[in-house]
Amino acid sequence: MFNLFKKVSKYDFIIDRNAVYDQKILKVVAYNFIFGKIAVPKYIYNELKRAEGERNKETLIILNNLIKKGIIDLTDEIEGNNYHKYLKFCKTHKSSLITLGEIKKRHFLYNKVKYFSVEQLSRLLSRSYYVGDKVEIYIVKQGKEKTQGVGFLCNGSIVVVKDGEKHIGNKVDVEITGSIKTSMGTMYFGEIV
Repeated sequence: MFNLFKKVSKYDFIIDRNAVYDQKILKVVAYNFIFGKIAVPKYIYNELKRAEGERNKETLIILNNLIKKGIIDLTDEIEGNNYHKYLKFCKTHKSSLITLGEIKKRHFLYNKVKYFSVEQLSRLLSRSYYVGDKVEIYIVKQGKEKTQGVGFLCNGSIVVVKDGEKHIGNKVDVEITGSIKTSMGTMYFGEIV
């Protein structure tokens, strides 16, 4: 007897080139936060084997380990970073695409194919800071106003620090006094405590 509700597919997910090279999703897979059968196009694996650089070698090591453990399979069905081929693959295997950033959603919505963005996940999981929170940052440059200094949080958010200019190059304790949402994320304002 067969299960009517069981998903009939060879792969649950396929990871595109940019997401593989970014490494974040490979680490998420390695720590068992994603369950299911995962495919990576073989052309990406072959590129990594030929690529120079420490980061590419590290990516290849992570990918090799996931292949050896049977968590990731290589597929010959996609050649080149072409989203129409990814879309066709997803439709054929009833798979979801894992990608680094935003893609043309309408193609995937029209074809009823799901995709997950690593950048969206990262933004969802990044910490929010509120008025009164204290952070430790380096002041790295002058702000737009003469006395302001600018630093960055570990998630890449900008912190504009009142009277921070004289502390450029130093680590300081800052109390968050406000924030605004921008197209690039949240920008914080603070004062040295």
